[in-house]
Amino acid sequence: MLRQPGSPEGELYGLVRSGDPDLLAAYEHAAGQPAFGERLRAEPATAAGCFVDWTAHPGAGPAWEATSAALLDGVLRPALRSASRAHLAALRAELAAGGPHRVNSFEAWHQRTRASRWRRLLGG
Repeated sequence: MLRQPGSPEGELYGLVRSGDPDLLAAYEHAAGQPAFGERLRAEPATAAGCFVDWTAHPGAGPAWEATSAALLDGVLRPALRSASRAHLAALRAELAAGGPHRVNSFEAWHQRTRASRWRRLLGG
């Protein structure tokens, strides 16, 4: 389910719509494993796909909203913290294939990452 080749179409949608706290917790746990973090750091397409997946289904319910926020802030953000410009450019190119709105959404999210990092550095 975590961006694996051959994962059934609609699997994530089913998980999101289920709202099952145990399944969502298991998904979040799997995403938080070090090996998956390495994939996010090594594969821009995987990072882009996860951004799309984890920002999809707004309004699907509080369980998914909490899970997606935890995935973005606790898994993807740390994985991209030290990403090279080339990695980020490749990630943006992957997102652009789905339309400029995806790139814009990523840029807005990533900009918040940089702004919060500066606030921490400046003691705020």
